[in-house]
Order: sequence, then C-alpha cells, then structure tokens
Amino acid sequence: MKGVKYVVDENDILKAVVIDIKTLERYDKKLEDLLDGIIAESRKNDGKVPLEKVIGKLKKAEQKRGQSKNVGLQEKLNRANKLLSRVSNPEILNQQRKLP
Repeated sequence: MKGVKYVVDENDILKAVVIDIKTLERYDKKLEDLLDGIIAESRKNDGKVPLEKVIGKLKKAEQKRGQSKNVGLQEKLNRANKLLSRVSNPEILNQQRKLP
C-alpha cells in the first residue's frame, strides 16, 4: 500500500508499521475506529467499575478543578485590589513619592 512501510527484525518478523501523514489523514476515521477497537480489546480483562462511581469521581475532579481555578482567580483579584488601593490612597502615593 502506498504510504505504508513495514519494519521487520533480523528474522523478518513484523515489528512495526510506519504510515505517512497524508495516508493517515486520508483514513483518519477508519484508523480512529481501529485504535478504539485495539484499546477496547486491551482492556477487556480490566476490572469493572459501576457507572455511578465513575460519575462521582468525575464530579469530584471537576469540583477540585473549579476550586483551584477560583483560588487562582481570588489571588489575582486580591493583588489587583491591593494595587488599586495604593493608587487611590493619597497617603500611599505620597509615601511612594518620597522613596528614593
């Protein structure tokens, strides 16, 4: 097949396949389906987890992500407020002007 090369070891045993980018793009959806099948097959003996447990873990992870974003945002707001208070407070402006 054009755009596909096979890599074999010294005993002519197939070890890998190299597919050029243009060929990959042409068969993108089919390759995605193939890879999904390979992944599913490799996981067939994995332990099962109830759907409710997975959903709970996903919700907790989302909450943690949201909280960490809020913490970062709150820190930025605090810094911005401090800077604004320096600008709007005439005493601080006068002290800053006296500094060398």
